[in-house]
Amino acid sequence: MSILYGLRHDSETWGLATAEEFDPGPRLCCYILAVYEDDPQHPLREPPGGEKEINGGHVLNGLLKAAGWFLDAECDILKELVEKYPDYTLTFTGHSLGSGVAAMLTLLEVLHRDKLGNIDRRRIRCYTVAPARCMSLNLAVRYADVINSVVLQESSYPFHKYGK
Repeated sequence: MSILYGLRHDSETWGLATAEEFDPGPRLCCYILAVYEDDPQHPLREPPGGEKEINGGHVLNGLLKAAGWFLDAECDILKELVEKYPDYTLTFTGHSLGSGVAAMLTLLEVLHRDKLGNIDRRRIRCYTVAPARCMSLNLAVRYADVINSVVLQESSYPFHKYGK
């Protein structure tokens, strides 16, 4: 409890951010958009190969690939732990971009529970903090029982419509 109390008041003495401090973020986004957009201030499309259809919805392909890589690399260890500790839950966490990977990993774990010895869906959890927008709304609703997101305030970065 003392840790939570201490963190809760951590930013009380911080100064206010200026507009100039936020300026590089949107500018960097425009640089990235300029790779495939004629007018980065008014983007018309997603990055090429940016999304993939999975289980009736859409996800960000790069985050899905990262989660797939992790699952392939660590599947045996996770299966061993799940079988060794049957009362434990398999919990993934992440912040920002890492939250997108954690959410994708959770989605893959739920879809392929057989890889972990048919683990019960109720034993799989994900907690994301300041999550990346990484899946379409229908998937977010479908997996809301296992993927929990914590959003503390609005992001300073401009977001564009995602998904179909």
